[in-house]
Amino acid sequence: MVKEKHRWILIEIIGEKITQQEFSKALRRKIYELYGTMYGAKINYKIIEYNPEEGTAIIRVNLKALDHFRTVLMFLRDINNKKIIINGRLVSGTIKSLKRKLLAKKTWHQRMRQRGGSTPESDAGGGT
Repeated sequence: MVKEKHRWILIEIIGEKITQQEFSKALRRKIYELYGTMYGAKINYKIIEYNPEEGTAIIRVNLKALDHFRTVLMFLRDINNKKIIINGRLVSGTIKSLKRKLLAKKTWHQRMRQRGGSTPESDAGGGT
């Protein structure tokens, strides 16, 4: 049996905060909606790390289905009536090199905080 090759993808979720469970359910639902049960089952993915505060996730995907997985991310626009945009930031062959590349890049949330701009979470906070 041949070992399956994987790629590690860092995604950035821009918009309202969502939980890992909400994200996982919506992702699975969208995969089956776009590709059906036969091919949808072949898109083997696993959410390795999820950070709702930063809006980032590291997901392991099998190499053959990487393009199809990216297509699913493109069509995922709202989760439980929460509007989001998913940005595939980095793809790497190992999680170690992905984390190394991540240190050199800033996420959308980090850039907004650095500029002093507002993020959707801070706008929804109620304020004064």
